[in-house]
Amino acid sequence: MWVGPMIAHSPPLSLYNHTPPTLRGCHKRILIWMPLKFKFRGIDGSALRPIYFDLANREAMDESAEWRRMFDCEAEKASNCNSELALENAALLSKIETLKQELEASRLKCRSREAPH
Repeated sequence: MWVGPMIAHSPPLSLYNHTPPTLRGCHKRILIWMPLKFKFRGIDGSALRPIYFDLANREAMDESAEWRRMFDCEAEKASNCNSELALENAALLSKIETLKQELEASRLKCRSREAPH
């Protein structure tokens, strides 16, 4: 008896985004192996397998793209932070050099005052 294609629907996107990745991976495995369940019930699973595999594959690609987007965003933040730190470091080094010169000038002043005695 043919029941018709039973396509598992993805959870709503807002719920899906807050689900831990391990559970999302289990969801994909269930979608891939769901046709086996129908085979044991006497329903032709071979007709459903490509549908479930395609659905799971698309969800995996979407999740991969999401992780890539988050990685790129974090990499850009890190790059910006590194450039800001480099600028701050250069400014601090120039300030240190100025302070060293001022210190040396004040030492020379003190020595010149002590020399005539």
